Formats: sequence, C-alpha cells, structure tokens
Amino acid sequence: MVVGLVKGALGAAIFKVLGISSVVFWGATMALALVLPVVGAALIWALAALVLILGGAWDKQLILLAYGALIISRSNNIIRPRLVGRSTQLPDYVTLFATFGGITSFGISGIVIGPVIAALVIIGWQINTETAAQTDESRRTTVAPARENAS
Repeated sequence: MVVGLVKGALGAAIFKVLGISSVVFWGATMALALVLPVVGAALIWALAALVLILGGAWDKQLILLAYGALIISRSNNIIRPRLVGRSTQLPDYVTLFATFGGITSFGISGIVIGPVIAALVIIGWQINTETAAQTDESRRTTVAPARENAS
C-alpha cells in the first residue's frame, strides 16, 4: 500500500509539472494499478505518454517516459525492500532478491512468500550453525578429559 501511495504521488507530481489535468485522479489510479502484476503504474504513465505523442508534445512525452522509467518504476526497488526487510530483519539485497524470486515463482503472492521463505532459510541456517558449534564445543570438553585420564 505504501509503495502504491509513493508511486501515485510521484506520478501525480510529474503530471502536475507537465500540465496534465486531474493529477489527483491519475495519481490515485496509478496507486490502484499496482494490483496488476508487472505493468502496474507503468500502464498509466505510458498511456499518458502516448496521449502526449498524439497531441504533438514530444518534449513532454520524453520527459514523462524518462521520469516514469527511471523514477516511478525504480522507486519500487528502493521502497519495498526497506518495508519488507524491516519486518523480516533481512538485509536489503536478500529482501530484493527474495521478492523478485517470490514474484517469479508465486505471482503477486510472492511479494510476501519470497521474503518469508528467505527468512526461514536464514533462520534454519543460523540454528544449524549454532547447533553445530554447541556440538563441537561439547565434544571438545568431553574428549579432552578422557585423553588426560588415559595418559
């Protein structure tokens, strides 16, 4: 939801700068369009760029395409890992890859499933490492006195 609001606000801001009317409506539409996997907000700003081309505003169209591709679309890669990673306590890069992998494997549900699986794998790895360290420590303490008694 937060990502949608940010993308909608970024879209509304560029629409305002370019003089496109009904910026609040189009910003809200961009925020709601995020329920569509892959296309999302790009559907709205790309169609707006097409309308600008048909209207002969090539300069505004180029600005909108560049801003949409570089700012609006990329904002997802900055915001989502921070939001998802904060609750899962995963590093940003792990959250990013887990989210992309989850979306690829499970569709839109993968936004949640991917980071959860990554968190479970990391927790399992940590438990395994701690258990192995405790086992090694207990072997050292039990084996060392037995050697002393044998000599």
